[in-house]
Amino acid sequence: MIRKGLCCSITAFALISLGGLLMHLRIHPPFNFDPFEIVPEELLPFLLGLVSVFVLPFMFNYKRTVLWAVMLNLLIVSAGTVSMIYHTATHWKTGMAFTVSNLMLETTLAYILILFAKVPIAHHILQFWENQDK
Repeated sequence: MIRKGLCCSITAFALISLGGLLMHLRIHPPFNFDPFEIVPEELLPFLLGLVSVFVLPFMFNYKRTVLWAVMLNLLIVSAGTVSMIYHTATHWKTGMAFTVSNLMLETTLAYILILFAKVPIAHHILQFWENQDK
């Protein structure tokens, strides 16, 4: 049962995480056509996405684990952003200049925006728990 006052925030966090995971799976599945053939470089983002969808919302629901949830969320957002930029840099088109603006345009901005959208929601939930102490 989700705590009253956090229902919308936790639901929004879970839905944003689920949308990001499904969008990632559509382009980079962790399994090839054979379900037992695992693509190693796609396994960690898949597992972090599962944690973000199925573990973090429940951690945000309890005062004892909310700080851990915020830190884990920041770790997932940072790791996802760095890995997307790394993936873009390693698969760079040869005729394109390697600049920061081109890097940001070529990196899937939708993924980065979805990841960054989770940070203010987590901050809002943390503020809710801080206000409960007063």
